[in-house]
Amino acid sequence: MNEIKLLGGTRPVISTNIPVRLDGQLYATLRPVNKDHGVAVYFIWNNKQRVIACDSYPKIEDNLRAIELTIEGIRRPERYGIADAINSAFERFKLIGSGDHTPAPVETWWRTLEVSPDASLETITKAFHALAKLYHPDMRPLGNKEKFQRIKAAYDEAIKSKLN
Repeated sequence: MNEIKLLGGTRPVISTNIPVRLDGQLYATLRPVNKDHGVAVYFIWNNKQRVIACDSYPKIEDNLRAIELTIEGIRRPERYGIADAINSAFERFKLIGSGDHTPAPVETWWRTLEVSPDASLETITKAFHALAKLYHPDMRPLGNKEKFQRIKAAYDEAIKSKLN
């Protein structure tokens, strides 16, 4: 919990298969249900929900310690003044299939707008309007402020490139 606090994280939740007493405390034996020793720690960091999980060790406390050391490791770049590198690592990689990590493709205006690089101004505008209608923050269920801003920026870049 302290490492999450030092990282600037909030709302930590530790998830294990250890049953809890009626008062919410863990049983002293720390024996998990179904012998599952995995631990997951959820928290909010930089306004996004994060999770770090570990089931590498045969004891819950060892898996929890591994997560603590991982969070401490994440804090190092912040102490060295390169915290943006960690944020970038969270954003540029996405989980695919059974744990393979692949870098996100480079975002270009035509990929963002889902058109070809040589699309006409009319096609670009139609694509922008269609995507903006889907992802505008006021639209539900797909409304997404960040995605809408990327779409708007891509549209502006496309118009600029076509007019030059």
